[in-house]
Amino acid sequence: MSTVPAAAMLVACSSGSPPRSEPAPDMSPDIAALCQGVINAYECGRRVEQYQLARLPQYAARTGDTLVVRLAAGQEARFVDRNVQDASGVRYAYHEFLPAMGYHVVQVLLYEGTGYQLVGHATGNIVPVHAPPLVSPDGRRFATASEDLESGYNPTAIQIWRLDGHAAVLEWTLEPAGGPIRPAPDGWGPHDMRWITPTELRVMQVRLDAETNVRRVEGEVVIRLTNGEWSVLNQSDIGS
Repeated sequence: MSTVPAAAMLVACSSGSPPRSEPAPDMSPDIAALCQGVINAYECGRRVEQYQLARLPQYAARTGDTLVVRLAAGQEARFVDRNVQDASGVRYAYHEFLPAMGYHVVQVLLYEGTGYQLVGHATGNIVPVHAPPLVSPDGRRFATASEDLESGYNPTAIQIWRLDGHAAVLEWTLEPAGGPIRPAPDGWGPHDMRWITPTELRVMQVRLDAETNVRRVEGEVVIRLTNGEWSVLNQSDIGS
C-alpha cells in the first residue's frame, strides 16, 4: 500500500509521465461528471483541477509544477510536483474548497495509489485523509470512505473525524476488508456512503470474488454513534 506524503512544500520541480491507471474514488456528482469514463487517476485529477481553478481563482492557482492554495490573511500553501518520471514521484491536484469545514482538499497522486490532504484555510494545517471528506449535516464531523479491494494500493477503510475549532480529530476507523492488501473471505469495501443524521451514516458493501475478481454491491451497513462510540450495526438493528 502506498504511503501518501504528509505535505510537499517548496520542493524540487520536474516533469514526466503520469501515475498508473486506477479507479477514481466516490466524488460529488458535479465533480464525478468530469471524470465520466476516465479510469486514470492523474487524468481525472487534472480535469477536476482545471474545472476548480476556473471557478475558484480566489482560492487556488497553478504555475507549471507548483500548485498554490490561497489561505486566509494573505498566506499560501505550495505543493510542488516532484520526481514524476519514476516510482517515487508525486503530483498534486486541487480538488475543492469546503466552506462548511474551512478546508481545501488537495489530491495527492502517486505512481501507484492516491490520497488527499486537507489544508486549513485559516491556519494552513495539513490533515492527510484517504478520500474526499463527506461533511455531516450539522457540520461538526466529516467521514471518508476509501476502497481498493483489487490492488491494495489505497486503504480500504472508513474514517470519521470530529471538527474541533480549526483542528480535525480522528474519532473512529474501520478496515472492513480485514487487511490493507488482500481482503479476508468475509471482507468488504465501502461504496456510496452518506450521512442520514449527524450521528448516523449508511454505506453500501462491495465484495470481491476471489476467483473471478469481479466486484459486486451487496447490502447496506449502518454506522451509528451511540453513547459516545461509533459502531457498525447488524441488519436486525437498523431502525432501533
